[in-house]
Amino acid sequence: MSVKPTVPQGQIGAATASGPARFVSTLSERAIVILGALLAWGLFVSLKGPIGWLELTNAGPMDSDAVMRLAQIKDLLAGQALFDLTQHRMNAPFGMEMHWSRLIDLPIAGLMVLGNFLFGPAYGEAFALTVWPLLVLLPALIIIGFVSREIGGMDAVLPCLVFAMSSPRNFAFLPGQIDHHNVQIALCLALALCVVFSQRTPKLAAAAGVIVAVTLSIGLESIAYVLICTAWYPALWILRGHERAPHMAYFSLGLLAATVLLTGGWVVPVSGLQAHCDVFSFAYAPALVVGAGGLYVLAKTDSSKDRRSTRLAASAALGAACILSIAAIAPECLKGPYASLTPELREIWFDRVAETQGIQSMFKHDIKSALALYPYLAIAIACGAWAIWHMARKKLPQVEGLVFLFALLVTGFLLGLVQMRALSTAAFFAIPVFAVFAGLIRAIINTNGQSPGNLSALIFAWILGTNATWVILSGVAGASAEDARMAGSSQGCGLPHEIATLNQFPPGVVVNGVDLGPWIVAYTQHGAVSGHYHRNEKGILDAHRALTSEPDQARKLIDARGGKYVTWCAPGPGGKVLKEANPKGLVAQVESGAVPTWLVPLNDKTKTGLRLFRVSPPTPALNQP
Repeated sequence: MSVKPTVPQGQIGAATASGPARFVSTLSERAIVILGALLAWGLFVSLKGPIGWLELTNAGPMDSDAVMRLAQIKDLLAGQALFDLTQHRMNAPFGMEMHWSRLIDLPIAGLMVLGNFLFGPAYGEAFALTVWPLLVLLPALIIIGFVSREIGGMDAVLPCLVFAMSSPRNFAFLPGQIDHHNVQIALCLALALCVVFSQRTPKLAAAAGVIVAVTLSIGLESIAYVLICTAWYPALWILRGHERAPHMAYFSLGLLAATVLLTGGWVVPVSGLQAHCDVFSFAYAPALVVGAGGLYVLAKTDSSKDRRSTRLAASAALGAACILSIAAIAPECLKGPYASLTPELREIWFDRVAETQGIQSMFKHDIKSALALYPYLAIAIACGAWAIWHMARKKLPQVEGLVFLFALLVTGFLLGLVQMRALSTAAFFAIPVFAVFAGLIRAIINTNGQSPGNLSALIFAWILGTNATWVILSGVAGASAEDARMAGSSQGCGLPHEIATLNQFPPGVVVNGVDLGPWIVAYTQHGAVSGHYHRNEKGILDAHRALTSEPDQARKLIDARGGKYVTWCAPGPGGKVLKEANPKGLVAQVESGAVPTWLVPLNDKTKTGLRLFRVSPPTPALNQP
């Protein structure tokens, strides 16, 4: 099936134009999209790259998850096995298996080796941390451009690239952001591209199936968007029968092949047949195989005479089989990846994590980010709804792709009401929606003329797409908690240089505040008891109890862990939680000036908010005659 774009296109250039205009007029639309994305990317790199390089060469990454990723990469380059995800110096002295994928570690490690070769060992790390997120941004921009063009025509391309540069979440691609979130955003955008283009080219549905499996293997944060895509092809098959059977067949083959390859080549070597709920594991792989295989069988069944109700019933039965597969292997996973967290851990840590906060908490504690995100996405939904109505009224075939984008956008917004982490990807789905809206307004002006109303609507579309109003309002609202999160727990604690003071002393176990774990592991030779990862429940609880107990009891708990050092960041969120948890606790006592005799200061607290102590050995008992 082939559908040619029918949305009115903008004028690319006049035949008599000269200079740049003549050059542009000779290019194909595809080339213009790529060139535009390259120009936007070059602008972003020129503005953010040098600043990021200077910051990274002086201090390293400031986001704690990026620091933990750096530690994982360092271990890999130091000789740790590819399939060994154990972080041996977290939850010290026992170690902890991380749930992060090596698929992200490998390219960054390669860039680090290249940087060492080009610039020397002192700059290889900064090179990799600067280049990687900027490299991920380039395909994301190209994808957004092509999605916007496919749905809204060339009139949507320029707005799309401008809106991408002003996105409230493009910090995910800043130098130093080496966590997997930017890759997940790019993969979700690629997934949208394949789905939208598969309307005209059914074979691209196979690529969508592959991307679904790859996205899940990197992390489950994008599972809601993956489910929308997975349900999209059977939904169209239910509505249109055999006309959409080829699309569903290609999608199922791509999903099935990628699932089998990733399970055999990655999941099994890493965790065997264990069923982990927080990663792509044997808990989910059989369900994907059942689902993909079932979709292929349904697609190859002659449905030309079936009723929609019959196709709906068959699809529902297949969905139930997938759920039953998970229930049979790991029923606890049906409650979500974090269902096993204890109430105590949720209270002292998980419910305080910024990215797990909902809309009410965001407006209460981080109004700047809330104003920059929630109204932006809500208006994008309104603009998308109007665009769908307009295109459906004109019976434009591109409306199908817009409906898919709209479904992803609404899903992300609704999830963001509960946990703001979903808003990062949703904000990038809003970009092509705003671009299509602006492109449609431009097309109306091209058709009906530049009336005051049409021009006002176009200006309005650009103001909305660039989020200008809410950026100004959020700026007036002051610094955001997101800004503090980007600075990690280093604010006022001189990280990572100050924590490196520990390297002057023999390796040992550090009983630490939860926010310091990544820095201890990445920048010292010591082991950290606590670190804000849900698989480190025992370490988080043990360190919290030790640091909030009265000094005598705290000493016993520290000794039970084999602790040789104690540290926390006093001005950071974690330090404040420790101090407020118990006015008579160890941290509160030390902050008030009552330092136990068995704690020996290792740094000057008048110069930094980082508290560093060595634990004195127990006094040996005297032998009685």
